[in-house]
Amino acid sequence: MEIKKNLNRRQYWGESTNKKRLWKHHGDTHYRGEIKIAGNLGDLKECATCKKTLPAMAYATKGLRADGAYYLNGMCRECKSIINRESNYVKKHAPPKPFFCEC
Repeated sequence: MEIKKNLNRRQYWGESTNKKRLWKHHGDTHYRGEIKIAGNLGDLKECATCKKTLPAMAYATKGLRADGAYYLNGMCRECKSIINRESNYVKKHAPPKPFFCEC
């Protein structure tokens, strides 16, 4: 008598359940010194504010990914520094916050 395999169920003893899953987009990384950056080194990216297409080296890092690589910021370093300079000036020269709101 031939034993039929049930193809609808997966064998729970065949695979480890706590195995770290690899994501499709986690393979594309490059390094800046010791820092792991998401994306390839030769990739071009469009800045969100000035709309220039620049290489990946023109962008600062933003946050960590699950595999330890850093995401790139949406704005290039030049635009980011201009916006930071303007916001620091506004914060420095803003009037003091009122104690009670009269609205």
